[in-house]
Amino acid sequence: MADQDVYDILCTEFREARTDSTEVQPAETHGEHDVIIIVEGKEFKAHKAILTSHSDYFCSVFKDHFSEGLSANCEVRLTCTTCQGMRGILDYMYTGKVLIDRGNVAELFTGAHYLLMPKLKGYCVSFLEKNTDVSSCLQVKSLAEFYSIELHGLLEQSREFIRNHFTELADSDPVLQISSEDLLEIVADDMLRVKDEQSVYSLVVRWTNHDLEKRRQHFPMLLQNVRLPQLGEDFLANVVLKTKLVAEDVTCKELVKEAITIIQNPPEFEEDSLGVMSRVRRGTLRNVVTVINSQDIFCLDIDENCWGRLKTSTDKCLWSQAVAMLDGHLYLAGGSSDGIQATNDVHRFDPLTNQWYYVCPMKVRRQDFCLVPLDGKLYAICGSLGTGSRYKSHVSVESYSPTQNSWTFVASTWKPCFNSQAIASANTHHIYCLGTELSTSSARQNAVFLRYNSEVDQWETRSSPQADVLGSILQLADDEVILQDLVVGRTQMYQDVADLWVLVPSHISAIPDHRHSFTSCAVDSRIFVFGGEQHWAGMWSGSIPRDTYQEAFVYDKESEARLWQALPEVPARVMGQSTCCKMQVPLEYLEIVLS
Repeated sequence: MADQDVYDILCTEFREARTDSTEVQPAETHGEHDVIIIVEGKEFKAHKAILTSHSDYFCSVFKDHFSEGLSANCEVRLTCTTCQGMRGILDYMYTGKVLIDRGNVAELFTGAHYLLMPKLKGYCVSFLEKNTDVSSCLQVKSLAEFYSIELHGLLEQSREFIRNHFTELADSDPVLQISSEDLLEIVADDMLRVKDEQSVYSLVVRWTNHDLEKRRQHFPMLLQNVRLPQLGEDFLANVVLKTKLVAEDVTCKELVKEAITIIQNPPEFEEDSLGVMSRVRRGTLRNVVTVINSQDIFCLDIDENCWGRLKTSTDKCLWSQAVAMLDGHLYLAGGSSDGIQATNDVHRFDPLTNQWYYVCPMKVRRQDFCLVPLDGKLYAICGSLGTGSRYKSHVSVESYSPTQNSWTFVASTWKPCFNSQAIASANTHHIYCLGTELSTSSARQNAVFLRYNSEVDQWETRSSPQADVLGSILQLADDEVILQDLVVGRTQMYQDVADLWVLVPSHISAIPDHRHSFTSCAVDSRIFVFGGEQHWAGMWSGSIPRDTYQEAFVYDKESEARLWQALPEVPARVMGQSTCCKMQVPLEYLEIVLS
């Protein structure tokens, strides 16, 4: 995000009236002046003709002066901006250019507002809309509130930004300088995007302790807007009640004890019985594994073990898409609706706002490919064209830049690869891709393992593992490539320097029913498996009957049991053409679905 913008505007009203081609300069270097502007004790020499051509305020002032026969060199004292702001405004008037950055945008806007300069105000608003971030969002909100009628859109945008980026804001220093009223507005927001309620409680305590003598009186009111029952009984008893701010205030202690009582004796019908301040915030971020099954997007809440459905979805019914997360956004790319003609469409989903967007399409139509993030970009690797034959694979690779919203071809793999999966190492700048290629001598599929170096833009074919590629999952642990064959319960480690796969001790067991063509993903220490087929139909086996599943399982490598645990069934049948990944979704955007 840019720290400053330069707006170069043709000052039509002034320049069209000029008879020479010399660029107009500020008054200090432009000959004799006829007006002096005084701001914060500093004098700015200027010309009435230039001031009145840009400012209706000066038009009114000098009209009155002329009618009263005042002297040519009059003085105008202004308190609407600073010296820095006035310097920028005059530069804009004389040169048609204005430099706007975070340090002067408020001064320029307030000055332009008072001096009735709507164009300059518009440039300031445009800058604020594009450059709102954690360090500036509170300042933007304060400015927008002061001019709430004119800046209503900017005010709503700043409030939404604060809501969506609360976690980063709560850890920042600017939030410690806001008023109690502003903090109360933030913590009382039911849509606040929080990972857990402890972050809200911690902010309230940190803000109060920053100026304890003056802020202690506001603490009880702020604490009332923390969803105390969501902190948990242990945290309330062992942390909150022992906090000095709470222990020394009778009202605060009663609030905490009441919350503990609610936890110990929950009402039978929670939604009807609990007050708003006791319920989970609707903006609470839930950790979910999304299963994208055609046009339906189901979400497994991995903390609560229940299924939900996103309230919005893409407008197309597609299979064999690729999915990836980048900068908190979900990207869905490629796929096919009929298995014959692939698409190059790319959708981006913002889970914080529940909005889908079309982004720049890929240069090549793809299905049965993989999408992997590395160094702030997405890489779309190989796949099949889907034209004429579903398995007509290709070797092209392209990268997507979110900042430029464009795809660029990078080095090709030189070997076809589809039904692939990939992982990336930010430390080594390598992408490892495992998939299958179609043998030229028979219909069987051979495993292919590739490595890409993004620093030199080069692919290499590496030795392939002995594994059921379609029933395996590729993982990265401390920059070591691990392959878990879920069909037989076997683990292999790749030795990069030696280009060798080595069997290592594995505690993972074979997936129940030895199913094939399932959808899977790894989340931290857990592996999730959804659906699949009881018998391997095989892409070349014709019309062999297939029995598809809705079952779901999880394997936790850190669990002492080291067994596959059953999860609630997926609300729809799932096969390998589906995709899944982990993301965080606000509770308000999840529609509960009974399996």
